[in-house]
Amino acid sequence: MIEMFHPTAALATCILRTGDRAATARLTALALDDAEGATEALFGSVVEPLCDGFTRRGTLICEGVLAQVIDLARRHPDCAALDAALTEEGIGGEADLRARTAWGQRDPTSTGAPDRIGLISRGTLGADLAISLPLLRGLAARWPEAEIVVFGRERLRPVIEGLGARFVSVGYGRQGGLAARLGAWVGLREAIAAEAAGAGPGRWLLIDPDTRLTQLGLLAPGPRAAYWRLPSRKVEAGCLGQIARDWLAARFGAAAPTTPLPLRLADAAWARRLRSAMTADGRRLVAAGFGFGGNPAKRVGPEFEAGALVALVADGHRVLLARGVDGSARAATEAFYAALVDRGLRVRHLPEGRHLRPGAEADVVTWQADPGAFLAVIAASDAHLGYDSAGQHIAAALGVPTLTILVTAAGLRHADRWRPTGPGPIRVLRVDPGATGSAILGPAIAAMRALLRGGAARLL
Repeated sequence: MIEMFHPTAALATCILRTGDRAATARLTALALDDAEGATEALFGSVVEPLCDGFTRRGTLICEGVLAQVIDLARRHPDCAALDAALTEEGIGGEADLRARTAWGQRDPTSTGAPDRIGLISRGTLGADLAISLPLLRGLAARWPEAEIVVFGRERLRPVIEGLGARFVSVGYGRQGGLAARLGAWVGLREAIAAEAAGAGPGRWLLIDPDTRLTQLGLLAPGPRAAYWRLPSRKVEAGCLGQIARDWLAARFGAAAPTTPLPLRLADAAWARRLRSAMTADGRRLVAAGFGFGGNPAKRVGPEFEAGALVALVADGHRVLLARGVDGSARAATEAFYAALVDRGLRVRHLPEGRHLRPGAEADVVTWQADPGAFLAVIAASDAHLGYDSAGQHIAAALGVPTLTILVTAAGLRHADRWRPTGPGPIRVLRVDPGATGSAILGPAIAAMRALLRGGAARLL
């Protein structure tokens, strides 16, 4: 079989090193035929490493790879809708795709007050809180009379509705096949066109925060005059939240508020009830989440996680431990429940959903609920502890003191980019890949104790 000679991992390595077109064509064909591991190799082993380096060279290579992938994919029977939409946009081939990356990069011009502003989701909850949130809040402050519409995955709805913007759900399956991932742009383009049609002539503005949905701007939807893209992967320094704020100020003279992220009224009310139930015995609450978004390189390991929870309980705190919203994060927490019990902790597992009665005897309460409840749990807590994932950005946006354990597996520049920013106390403990849990535990607990001593102004 040809796969014996061209395994997906070897093809991905070849593309990553040189942008080899023959290897890209072969891997694309395998992905379109749903060969096992091919789509994941393309995105997980090629696109993400090139983008995670946050270098101009890596981004340019990635643009070339994705332009070839899209141009090949449009000819596949499963991508007929993609081909039709590209044709309607006037995109004939790779050169046209690459030309679109310049659409949102023009010099600042005078922009009239828009009637309606569209903002495309970055793709994940953590990235949207880090990047899209300051963009949304800055645009709302700059043009308070404009209606803001956010296009994204359903998980983002609680954040958007809490800010008073309108939400339009669009799909993007990060675990889907290549045809499905590229095809998501077709639905996005249709949703954008419908919203643009409702604005007055020349009164529509579309902001792209460098989202996966437009594949680095290769699939920038028209009209060109309305489209602006934040080139987050080509900026030389700074965290993504500050990069977004700087770009917004330079392009539109807009400043994002630095006040804590508001919750939806129902979520805020539930957070108050949760805090009341969990602190009746006087113990302080620490929200902990050891999910790693399917990337085990972000994780220190169960030795550190169990040790951190034992230390927090020994200090007199109760821990609200997220079970995660997907299989990888759930497995990462379930792996050490027995170890916690063996070390003397009383662990209570709440049923899935919004439940409030853990029992006064519980030291660690595990929970799993909807995204709105995820925000509320962290808002109800005195501090947050977790890896580089959505939880750190939620806590930072809410003003809840947070400690991020950031493993520098993707390099120091990547770590710097994903530092959380927000109105509350934030500490980031950078960890070298391969560091042992015992070596990290002491500094992490010292940082948590300092955060809990300092405290912060609460939303609730």
